[in-house]
Amino acid sequence: MRQFALTRPEAPNLAIGTLSSGVEGFRQSHREAESARRVALVGKREPTVIAASDPGLSIAALLSGDVAETRGWVLNVLGGLAGDEENDARLRETLRVFLSCGCSYKTAAEELNLHFNTVKYRVGRAVARRGREIGEDRLDLELALLICHWYGAAVLQPR
Repeated sequence: MRQFALTRPEAPNLAIGTLSSGVEGFRQSHREAESARRVALVGKREPTVIAASDPGLSIAALLSGDVAETRGWVLNVLGGLAGDEENDARLRETLRVFLSCGCSYKTAAEELNLHFNTVKYRVGRAVARRGREIGEDRLDLELALLICHWYGAAVLQPR
């Protein structure tokens, strides 16, 4: 469905739950689709095809209730890296991919289609902008980067 919708300019925005059987499965899928829709609305993602099975979406949906509180938490975790600026966005995305690749500069470079040294430089800059090392609170850091990935400007500090 995602491929089909994204190749059609007239396609509507879609929020998709996971496939399950029976009446209770339908209800669960519907709840998941509504949660995915909330994430898309807060993050102002358009055109949108968003699925409950997208990596990190379920945790992002759990934090959609109080965006102001989530924004404060993101600022606390990311520090100077929580700015709504293009350079910070590039550093956050590089750091997010680097962490998801098991802290491998080479694998992250391949995924981002960048040179190894570019990834290494950006990760170093991201750590410096943040003001503390990755190992101090890695789980919080990964979650904050994930929230930024899904919500964008809604959880970032304005310029």
